[in-house]
Amino acid sequence: MATQSTDPKHVRPIRWRQAGAPGALRQNPRPVAAVAALGLLWWPLSCAGPARAPGQDSVDAGRVALATGETDEAVARFREALEIAPERAPVRTLLAFALLELGRPGEALPLLDASAPADDETPPAELSRAHCRALVGSVEERIASGREREAVGLARTSQACSPGLRRQLAARALRSLAQRERGAGRAGAALSSLLAAFELEPTHPGTARDAAAALLEAGRRREAIEVLMEALAAAPGDGDLIDLMVSALTQSPVPDPVAPR
Repeated sequence: MATQSTDPKHVRPIRWRQAGAPGALRQNPRPVAAVAALGLLWWPLSCAGPARAPGQDSVDAGRVALATGETDEAVARFREALEIAPERAPVRTLLAFALLELGRPGEALPLLDASAPADDETPPAELSRAHCRALVGSVEERIASGREREAVGLARTSQACSPGLRRQLAARALRSLAQRERGAGRAGAALSSLLAAFELEPTHPGTARDAAAALLEAGRRREAIEVLMEALAAAPGDGDLIDLMVSALTQSPVPDPVAPR
């Protein structure tokens, strides 16, 4: 029986074709080295995990700061993230939340105006509450600083809050404007502001009372009675409105103005 030679010169190399290896490796004269190289290439990719969004490190740091009460630091980190990835709507929302915590609704509102339609990560109810809170705070800021006309425009054009609440905010700004105009001796302008507020919020007793009183003072008795009738239909037991109605009904009738010839 013939014995197999152990001399390296006569040992036949193992062919990968015979071993049933994949086609790509069958043609490789050093298959073990090829497999090792592929392993080294893929190992760091497999360990790296999913790719992180741009600026995510700053976002994570901001979340931690916000949760621990370091709100100024959270604002800085969220701004940093937006410098890296300004298109990320959820980060704008987080920045707005932090600004609201700092009592800066005027800065938060435009961020929420921009992020609300595009933010698909923040729960809608939470986003809606923050958006409305920012609008209310922004209107109050403008009223407090004597910028009532800006407040009215903001309340009328914003998409935050319900339409009814936006009307209430605009009417509140108009009442404040009327009070300031009256204090400056501009009775006509004050009356116009009060009537505009009444149109927005006819069931508000205070608005109706002030508008009716200003109309009576201006000699516009019929209009005052109309305002009071509408207000009393909504609040029939309001004593101030009833007193004004009695006063309006017992005044001497005001003749219609004579048309110029």
